[in-house]
Amino acid sequence: METNQDSHETIVNEPIDFLGERNALVFNQVGAQAVSHEDLPDNFFDLTVDDAKTLLRDAKRQREDIEGAPLTTNAQRQLERNRATLNKLHKYRRTILRIQFPNQMVLQGIFGPLETVQLVKDFVKDYLANPEEDFTLYCTPPKKNLTPQSRLIDENLVPSAIIYYSGSSKLKADLNTKLVDPKIASVHAIKSRIAMTRDEPNNSGDSNANVVSDNVELRPSISNESVPSSSGAEGSNVFNSDRIKNYTPKWFKNAFK
Repeated sequence: METNQDSHETIVNEPIDFLGERNALVFNQVGAQAVSHEDLPDNFFDLTVDDAKTLLRDAKRQREDIEGAPLTTNAQRQLERNRATLNKLHKYRRTILRIQFPNQMVLQGIFGPLETVQLVKDFVKDYLANPEEDFTLYCTPPKKNLTPQSRLIDENLVPSAIIYYSGSSKLKADLNTKLVDPKIASVHAIKSRIAMTRDEPNNSGDSNANVVSDNVELRPSISNESVPSSSGAEGSNVFNSDRIKNYTPKWFKNAFK
């Protein structure tokens, strides 16, 4: 048990050599295992009979609510989408993206939620053996090709996501000598997720801090955010290991959509 704890400490505190901007990392997904956490046993996530009954009851109630609810107009639906987008922008300053290649190689980087898919493609090109060859990025399931002009938050790629590469070029051969342990990449994702999630306002504070007014309009002309390189403050590898251990990353069991 103590050996596992020491191993976990080593992974948490091990310095990370980023490949370049956006805290880029490359690792091989084959044989990767999740970082060991002692926060919850695996059977915590198993469905019991009571759980199943509760889910069925909730699903029935939700269906009845939907069937009995008045039809919403396009304007109302758009307002709700805008409100959800602005609330997400308030909470998440960055998004962690993993670009997975057909050979199970994974390129990981950090982006701003208002940046476009084209900037992700430009990021990928920097690590391709033949960057001049065309390629597409897509999400699945269901499979959906990502439009280069679309913003990451509009494509539901915030606060983290796995997207897939489709093209003839592979990653540069010299990257094989710079692969990191998938566990280290995952720990970095956890650290970044903690650092880049805005704290929820206290109940005693401004109750309007995280509320989007009905009068707020989501403007597509908001300028894109730039993400600092590993030399910036947010790229720092200095984290309190106790904070990582005490953090209960339930999301980590399904960290990337």
